[in-house]
Amino acid sequence: MTDGSGNLYVGGGFTVAGGVIANVKLYCNRGQQFGVQRATNLSPPAWTNVNSSPLSPAADGSITFVDTNAPTPAAYYRAFQY
Repeated sequence: MTDGSGNLYVGGGFTVAGGVIANVKLYCNRGQQFGVQRATNLSPPAWTNVNSSPLSPAADGSITFVDTNAPTPAAYYRAFQY
């Protein structure tokens, strides 16, 4: 969903298995394409693209992305619209 200023908002969560793989599930607007970015710090954030091609949401609006190189001990994820 977007606000009146064109900012994109998504909700979701992720689970970490073994400390290096993050299964990230985000909810976005259907009919559009998205990328996923990761940062290890939010002050200030340094976002890095972690998918190599655009992702399209499923019928329920979800995107599932597996980060096989997730940093430890934590990471922050966000989606951006192409």
